[in-house]
Amino acid sequence: MTATQFLIFIIYLSLFIAAGLFVDYQWKAVKRTYLAFIRAGFYSKQKYSLFEISIPRGQSKSPLAMEVFFNALYQPFGEGSWMNIWLQGSTKPWFTLELVSIEGKVKFFIWTNDKFSNGIRTQLYAQFPDIGIKEIYQGDYRNDYVSNINYDVSKYKFSCAEFKKKNAGHLPIKTYTDYGLDKDPKEEFKIDPITPVLEYLGNLGKGEQAWIQIGIRAPGKDTDKKFPTDAKELEKFRKTHKLKWYQNKVMVDWTDAAKEDIKKLTKRDLKMDKESPSNPADTKLTKQEMDKVDAVERGLSKIAFDTCIRTVYVAEKDLFSPSNSAGLSGVFKQYNTQHMNSFESKSPVVKYAIQDKSGLRVEADKKLIFEQYKARAFFYPQFIPIGAPSYHQVWKTNQFKLKKDKYIPSVPFIMTVEELATIFHFPGDTATTSNVSRIEAKKVEAPANLPI
Repeated sequence: MTATQFLIFIIYLSLFIAAGLFVDYQWKAVKRTYLAFIRAGFYSKQKYSLFEISIPRGQSKSPLAMEVFFNALYQPFGEGSWMNIWLQGSTKPWFTLELVSIEGKVKFFIWTNDKFSNGIRTQLYAQFPDIGIKEIYQGDYRNDYVSNINYDVSKYKFSCAEFKKKNAGHLPIKTYTDYGLDKDPKEEFKIDPITPVLEYLGNLGKGEQAWIQIGIRAPGKDTDKKFPTDAKELEKFRKTHKLKWYQNKVMVDWTDAAKEDIKKLTKRDLKMDKESPSNPADTKLTKQEMDKVDAVERGLSKIAFDTCIRTVYVAEKDLFSPSNSAGLSGVFKQYNTQHMNSFESKSPVVKYAIQDKSGLRVEADKKLIFEQYKARAFFYPQFIPIGAPSYHQVWKTNQFKLKKDKYIPSVPFIMTVEELATIFHFPGDTATTSNVSRIEAKKVEAPANLPI
């Protein structure tokens, strides 16, 4: 082959590769556009409801009751087949759990697709017979607190953030069982970790609001799990997951990572060598390792959800409190543990001031969180109230792949029902915050022998 022929070959090969990449890019763009279109039709047919919940005085149930209620929210259907996804535009349902302070008045809300309304009401009454439930239907903007404020920087100042777990999702936070609430102690002996959240919310003043929103849905599988790099581990991983040699990713769910972590912690991969046997001290677990194994195994026995948490602090410009704004980022500290997991707050910021001299970039990111909060938009960027994101955001396996330094919204992580019940449950009278929305008296049945 002459130099000229080789050059021509290289040119044709480059053109062929470029054409292939262009076709691949266009095909992905077509799929994204079609998916947005078909889901738009699906979402336009859905109706939603918001439940405002009032708690009776004397409510003394353990968060375990809320854990039982969350089991009813596990709805894994909606994307079971390619017909659901590509012909019907169907997605898995999601729910939001909301803790809200309106000028210090603390309220609990649960948002749902309307077709689950009766089931949610029934399950709530089953666990908490004395609560009050007010249903706010879609479009009833007068009673939906999020409709009363728009992102108007001339009138309000905003602080918006999202929370996520610092470590792998299967590692738990400090839950109500760690605080002894699973044993249902007397009210005066309870240490309820939700009380610092309620105290913060209850101490806001005139013109201030703080919103905490937790989005949950049944988890799916994740295709981003990479192969182990060690050759022996790689071979074992292939056999376990029936993989071919050219594959570099595998469909797994959160339990796979949990089980692998348990194996690693318990050192079950150590093999006995007759010539140089392992030191028994190498296989003995420390107290922290034993606690971690117990906690992860307990989590594996429970239902888990894909979870996203976002927060908003908003106040009239002359009433905005920097300390209350900063305080919202610390309301979850009581759930943190050093050796397992903790929450970390992620606010829209830039690394260097020169990247955003005008402040418009950070303001746009805050507005995105705020608008997503108002729409209760989670997990699916095509959700109609906020529309699809710009095309530099590529939605893949529930994660945004964005340009460098771009704020990443709503990346889900795993939380079990025990963890969810810890951060969202109805407090007993040990929560002395007077501004929690409560019913003054329990509802009781009339005596059976009452004369007519």
